[in-house]
Amino acid sequence: MPAALDRFLTSSPAVLAVAGIAFAVLLTLGWLAFVFFRSRLETLRGHLDAILATTSSGFVLVDVDGRITDSNDAMASMLGTTRAALRGRPLLDLVEPDDAARMRDNYSVEVRLRRADGTRLPCLVQGNTVRGRIGRPHYAFALFSDISERIAATAALAVAAEEQQAIFDSADVGIVLLRDRTIVRSNRRMDEIFGCTPGSQIGRSTRHWYVDDAAWIAAGEPAYDEIRRGEIHVREQELVRADGSWFWARLSGRAVDPAAPEKGTVVLIDDVTTEREAVAALRVVNEQQQALFDAASAGFVLMKDRRVARCNRSLEEMFGYGPGELDGQPTRLWYPDDASYELVSAFFDEALFDRRIDFAVHSLKDLPTRLPDGIVLACVPEREDPRDAFVSLCAKTLAELPAGAVVGTASLRRQAQTLFACFAGLCIREIIVFSRDRQECAMLKLKFFASLREALDCSEEALVMPSGVITLTSSL
Repeated sequence: MPAALDRFLTSSPAVLAVAGIAFAVLLTLGWLAFVFFRSRLETLRGHLDAILATTSSGFVLVDVDGRITDSNDAMASMLGTTRAALRGRPLLDLVEPDDAARMRDNYSVEVRLRRADGTRLPCLVQGNTVRGRIGRPHYAFALFSDISERIAATAALAVAAEEQQAIFDSADVGIVLLRDRTIVRSNRRMDEIFGCTPGSQIGRSTRHWYVDDAAWIAAGEPAYDEIRRGEIHVREQELVRADGSWFWARLSGRAVDPAAPEKGTVVLIDDVTTEREAVAALRVVNEQQQALFDAASAGFVLMKDRRVARCNRSLEEMFGYGPGELDGQPTRLWYPDDASYELVSAFFDEALFDRRIDFAVHSLKDLPTRLPDGIVLACVPEREDPRDAFVSLCAKTLAELPAGAVVGTASLRRQAQTLFACFAGLCIREIIVFSRDRQECAMLKLKFFASLREALDCSEEALVMPSGVITLTSSL
């Protein structure tokens, strides 16, 4: 074969020349291709470096032995080192051993990056291995993202959720989040109201609150009409506990976002059974009290700021008014002129100054706190029985009255004494008893105190007037 080739080359110089030219052309084309593809690769590498330089995520390129061949500046910064120092280091040495065990082939896992200063940086690492046609690995790469802020935000959110749940559970009313009338979330008080174990109502329909399907449907239609309009729906209704017993509940509901009904409705529920029973009992006693009030032969009036707040029929007849005509009227109507109206309390003082009388006898409760100049309180005669009568249905003493209770008395001094005696939470109202003549008034007093003493002798309980408390004294 070499001899034949020699003969071919020596026998044909032209062929040799053509072969040389062809070889030169091929060599030139190969070089041009090499230059082209090298330039192309350098351009692509420049684009890749530019992308990796602008990203905040760390990037590493790894050879078949698992060692880092290249990285970006972000990766070096995350580790607190340099790109040169990273080159040649095993990739798995950058993370905790238990995290390294999960970084195989294609992966996306959360790891703790071991920084140069010894601290740990939580990261999400996403990696892949590039393989050839026959499955042999050529190289691998990994992308590291700092998730420390996300973890801190998640922890803060968890703390806020715990605080919110604590507030949620400490509320003294039931709170529930509903979607399509299904309980999504509720607090502890809600379970207590319905007699359920904690959390057992989650995922259940509100149907179990009602006695039957008809009651459930009837309650929902008007309520959700208001809620869809962005209004607050409030009602009181009898509901059913887990043990089948009934109770009165006050419900207040509002949409989380009226424009997005799918977000649900927040409903507050409070057990008002005791409140309604007290109101019903109070209504019955008030009706009884009104019957006694209207049947009295003496005139009774409740005044506020010298206006008639309430009076009975006897007083209206006494002054010649029809039913209800005195309500809201000023007490000026009872006096012949303005002077009498303004100077009633000073009548006896003026008589003393004019020397038309030598002395005046007052009930001490009617005297002002500050006496006019020139008038003195000369003496306080001994009284047969100085005690006042306290009449109440709900308390034995003033101290036992609840805040906001109404105390009725005609005496300004007793009003002041009541408030001064640390009963500032009470509400004071004037009540005056009118009688047509002194004899009738005296008989009224005798009958009242005889009945009072008889009642107190028979029972240790105080007498009752439900809408407040009436204090009457032996010096009416």
